[in-house]
Amino acid sequence: MSVEDRAQELELQDWERNNRSRPVRPRFSPGEPGYGPAECAECGDDMPAERRAMGSHVCTACKTLQEQQQKRRAA
Repeated sequence: MSVEDRAQELELQDWERNNRSRPVRPRFSPGEPGYGPAECAECGDDMPAERRAMGSHVCTACKTLQEQQQKRRAA
């Protein structure tokens, strides 16, 4: 095996090691700082667990509405 082939092999191994899938886990657990509220701050509906784990204070529907309003203002 040539030096160039070995270098490419090592580079590929390094790239695969750095870019492999990592398990997705919530950033925060209940009771820890940053864990989001049980209810949306805008509409009061129950907050999905995924959004709570990210520390979000608004539900998906309210966030979508906010982003649409921001887009209209920017246009």
